[in-house]
Amino acid sequence: MKSPCAGRRQGEWKKKKKKKKKKKKKKKKKKKKKKKKKKKKKKKKKKKKKKKKKKKKKKKKKKKKKKKKKKKKKLFVDGGASHSLIH
Repeated sequence: MKSPCAGRRQGEWKKKKKKKKKKKKKKKKKKKKKKKKKKKKKKKKKKKKKKKKKKKKKKKKKKKKKKKKKKKKKLFVDGGASHSLIH
């Protein structure tokens, strides 16, 4: 019977400790508001990155041309294979 009573007493102490921690968290929230102002400055830098993304789209068009060349190479390989079968 001693162990369950001890468990209940420990539970009461834990509840009191949690209340003290909640008061400390409220003070931290005020500090986070100051950090949000710094994040607004970072948003201006993100706009510059969008311009770089437009340049990447041009590179994608070049990649499409390379894919067409690869298809032509496959035809030559098939032609070589057919010649070897004839011989």
